[in-house]
Amino acid sequence: MTNKLIRKYQPLIKAHLDAQAQDAITLVERGGPEAINQLDPTAWVMPLMETYRRMFSESFTQAANATYASARRLKQTPGMGRADDWTLYVQDWLRQNGLKLVVTITGNSRDHLIDVANRTIQAGIGKGLGARDIQQMITTNLANEGYTYSGFRALRVARTETIRAANEGHMKGADALPFLTNKTWIAAHDARTRKIPEDEWDHWTLDGMVVDSEEPFKARSKSGRETEAMMPGDINCPAGFTINCRCRVALIGKRDANGRLIMKPDNYQARPRGSGVPPVQIVPSGTAPAAQPVPVATAPRPTAPKPPPKPKPAPAKPKPVPKPKPVQTNWMKLTPELKKKIFVEDDYGSQVELWEMEAELKKRNITLEQFINLGGGLPQANTKLHRISITMNGRRNYFNLQVDTDMHTAQRSVDLDNRKMDNDLLKVTKGSPKGTGLNLFLNQVENARAAGFKEMKVYAAGDVNNDVYNGYYTWARFGYHTNDEYTQKYMALIQRAPGRPSTMFDLMSTKEGQDWWRQNGRSWAGEFDLRTGSKNMKRLKEYAAAQGKTPPF
Repeated sequence: MTNKLIRKYQPLIKAHLDAQAQDAITLVERGGPEAINQLDPTAWVMPLMETYRRMFSESFTQAANATYASARRLKQTPGMGRADDWTLYVQDWLRQNGLKLVVTITGNSRDHLIDVANRTIQAGIGKGLGARDIQQMITTNLANEGYTYSGFRALRVARTETIRAANEGHMKGADALPFLTNKTWIAAHDARTRKIPEDEWDHWTLDGMVVDSEEPFKARSKSGRETEAMMPGDINCPAGFTINCRCRVALIGKRDANGRLIMKPDNYQARPRGSGVPPVQIVPSGTAPAAQPVPVATAPRPTAPKPPPKPKPAPAKPKPVPKPKPVQTNWMKLTPELKKKIFVEDDYGSQVELWEMEAELKKRNITLEQFINLGGGLPQANTKLHRISITMNGRRNYFNLQVDTDMHTAQRSVDLDNRKMDNDLLKVTKGSPKGTGLNLFLNQVENARAAGFKEMKVYAAGDVNNDVYNGYYTWARFGYHTNDEYTQKYMALIQRAPGRPSTMFDLMSTKEGQDWWRQNGRSWAGEFDLRTGSKNMKRLKEYAAAQGKTPPF
């Protein structure tokens, strides 16, 4: 559910950031380059605060409900009835913290826009440009924020604050549970996760730490400072500990020596023996529940003989499982050691057993090994795998897959019913061998085709000035093509390239076109047809051959 909320609120936050950039453009157009220093973010606060309020409230309430509903799955409580308490808690939290966070966001926007303008002024002066030309450069660069920076920042804000609210909700939901709980810290295992000595604070060492739900997680910084966090994103911790934090908290019911949940003292009185409520049977993970004794009546009445059962219809033939092509040596093998690194949860952040995940995949004619390799397997035989994270939606037909290794992070959104997939992120760690990204994509394409996938999509982010993302250029070289929307949107831009190409395919077919797009390209959304003989497959094979690689398909 958290991922859905992030996708829901990212465009809304981006609209606020785009409007802020437009305010800066208008100020420069009316007052000249130096007017940028008069940019005032006061008017931005309340509109963004309303969006933040809705985002926090929705994420908090869903997480709190999910945690409390876990008790119903254990048959420990008859119903809900906590909505009013949680609404008051959200209102109080927003009064104390919401405005402060929003003012920080708008203040950072102002500082960034002024920095863009001032850097442009210095670059223009260095080129010997006049005031009018510099003013035009500033408006152009500020407008480009709508294509790149505002989108990335909106995603970061939506993800950070949605997860913060969800963690608050999980903890508040735990207060309403009738049994005692522990909590565990779940870190995101990739190159962006805080760790010492690269960062001041370390979230890697917190990963997997289990404490009582009433006790804080304790951490020490590189410089020796200490902090205590009740959950990831705790608003009372230092900013360097919480900003951009993607960690989550999970709750674990406390159990006695017999495996039964330990109830809170008040609940022992609420459910005395003989009240008509049967005792709860706690089943250890991976075992079947023991059969309950059936009461026997002392004087059963005679009943008419049952008619013979009707013959059951013949079961429908299952869809044949696509036969995978021979795997490469650097594909991930489903060994017991690898299984220990797979973490599965549902949309509400509740842990899902791995066998449940495998059962859902089996219904859709795909093995767990095939599924995890949709991330691209491992780029090299000596790659060190850190973690595989999987999130399932409520219908369990749509999955988010993240693979973290010492060489890369890959995120995929997978629609198994329709055999479609989005490449959400592919980030290669600095210092990884050349060709790491191509190896991953070739592995992904082969495995996706073997599993019956027909199409993949991507949002190719970045531009020549972006030091973080270069997907706008790399995905085009791999064979992706702009979707219909961006084909029309960028037609005029692409036709400025040498030879006046009209499509991304035409543009990237020549060395001159590739060089031109690298300097002038922007973010775009694209598609890749996995069927044999498609333009995308042909272009990928051509590019792989040019890099000295023989595609396995």
